[in-house]
Formats: sequence, C-alpha cells, structure tokens
Amino acid sequence: MAVFALGRKAVVYDLGRMVIHNETLAHNLSKFHIRAVASWSDASAFALGYAEGRISCHSLNQSTAAYNCCFKAHSQDLGSNKFVFHQTNFVRPIRKAPAAAVSGGGDGTIKAWRVSSKTRLFESEPVLFNNTPIPVSAGDVTFDGNLLAYGLSYDWGMGKDGYNPQMPRQIHLTYVPDDWR
Repeated sequence: MAVFALGRKAVVYDLGRMVIHNETLAHNLSKFHIRAVASWSDASAFALGYAEGRISCHSLNQSTAAYNCCFKAHSQDLGSNKFVFHQTNFVRPIRKAPAAAVSGGGDGTIKAWRVSSKTRLFESEPVLFNNTPIPVSAGDVTFDGNLLAYGLSYDWGMGKDGYNPQMPRQIHLTYVPDDWR
C-alpha cells in the first residue's frame, strides 16, 4: 500500500495490483491542505497531518474501524474559544503499537497518540530560540519501533519573513518509551 496526498485528498494505491484502492477526501473538520501522510505497515489504516495542526486517521478495513478520527494535535487553546494553529509536519505510526502514532509540528512539540482511544500519551516541551519554539520539521520511527528521530529547523510555516538564519538546526534521536506501545 502507498498513500499520496493531492491537495485535500489522499489516494491509496494497492501496489500488489497497481490500482487505486481508495480515494479519500480530507476530513470535514480540516480546512487546509495535507502536509504529512503515513500508513500503517499492515496496510490497515493511514494518517494525514494538516496545515492547521489537525491529524486524521482513516481505517481501510473493519478490524481497525476504531482508528477513524480527527483531532487537534498541534494547536494552543488561548481560551474564549480562540486557538493558535501550528502545522503538523510529520505523523508516523509506532510499528510495535498498532493503535499508536507520533507527530511533530510547528509548535515545536513531539506528541504521541493512542489513536484507537483518541488520547495523548506524551507531549514534549519545545526547544526555544529567542522565546520562540523551534518547529519540529521532520521525524520518523525506526522499523522495529524502538527509536524516534526528529529534526528541528525552520519549516517555512511563517513564510520568508519569518525566517531567521540564526535559528539553530538540530537532529535528535531518542528511545520510544514502553508506555507509548
């Protein structure tokens, strides 16, 4: 299985037969384009990360129907029904945990999610530069699900005017805790 994003659509290809398996429109709660795509290794589901900080998960069979959800992953609640949204730059399933995923966003945080129960397992503190979080621009989980690698750098979410060449660029490698699985 391979999943590709086309604007606000995700197209799922069955690579065994080279045909489109499924074509999914963006979740009705999401308003902006898709920035990140990930599929579970058993081809049972896929996840999409959006420019407004949401993550939506989509099941491809009945056994993973509990994965169908959409939630605010990288946003800040300012109260009085006001939010600041940061783009989701990556989302990846944790391979040893069939119902868990990890994401990183423009708010500078890494978050782990139990998709089946729609709960957050972990949220990191952002690394700050001049009192501003450095965005998590990319990340991945190793095939065995034991390590998480992620990069901090400017992600162009604020355009060219938001770019500061002095902002540090960092690569981090950490173990995936057992309670995420």
